[in-house]
Amino acid sequence: MDNKKKVVTMTLDENGMKGVYAISFVDQPAIEEQFIALSKQGEVKLSADEERMMIYSPVLIPEQLILRVNKETEEPYYIKFPADTICAAAYAYLKQGNQHEHSFMHNFKVHGCTVVESWVKEGEADKSVHLGFELPVGTWFVGIKVDNKELWEKVKSGEVKGISIEGFFDTDETELSKLINELEAIEKELDKML
Repeated sequence: MDNKKKVVTMTLDENGMKGVYAISFVDQPAIEEQFIALSKQGEVKLSADEERMMIYSPVLIPEQLILRVNKETEEPYYIKFPADTICAAAYAYLKQGNQHEHSFMHNFKVHGCTVVESWVKEGEADKSVHLGFELPVGTWFVGIKVDNKELWEKVKSGEVKGISIEGFFDTDETELSKLINELEAIEKELDKML
């Protein structure tokens, strides 16, 4: 990690009005984890299966630094999601009834997809381990049934490789980011004095 980049911690509001409102099928997931599809026999494969048309994927990984770019200043920075925010977001996603809300490349709505499984990893005896994921406790996973044949073709061809969230969160700069910003301000002041 470039220690000069700001780190912003994502949080949820106490009223439950924010969180993940949709999941997008993308070619380059920000969490840098690709989804998997199950074969007819239940073996984990990266190829797709016509009969099941199911994918499994992590949604959010606790404390993972995700690179973003400020649209106004074009400055890069990192965001991260604490485990408690991820757990709250996973529950809110289902409570708000967003299981059918999907998009393609964050551009347009996709129909015929449903989140039929959702869980947060609680230990090493987790389903995600059986599926082949080696991710930390606190990671949110989903199983998505894809009944949209056009989208399924994009999964099989590798055009889409993962998922990405669409949502609203509160932000909180981490203490490290605040310290870095303060040190940079002091450094600028010292440069002016020299």
